[in-house]
Amino acid sequence: MIDRRIPPCYDCGAWDDEREGCTMPSLDRLYACPLEDERATEYVSQLTEFWKEFIDALHNAIVEYRTQGLSDEEIKQMLTKPDEGEDWEETE
Repeated sequence: MIDRRIPPCYDCGAWDDEREGCTMPSLDRLYACPLEDERATEYVSQLTEFWKEFIDALHNAIVEYRTQGLSDEEIKQMLTKPDEGEDWEETE
């Protein structure tokens, strides 16, 4: 027996043996491909983890700025305005 990896979507009607790939249009994959459910779950998990880390980092920055005695308005400005130091160049 030949040891060959069979793709999980091999039995799908969109699999093309000659191209050795899926021919299903990407818009149709969102609702028709059984593998998309697994990928969507993975992407949501990754996004959730990213946003948790982002929120924690933002919270830590705000706490640090408050310990330095900065007002809420100063903190807001620091977090939303670009740094206009010597290396800063405005792009058009």
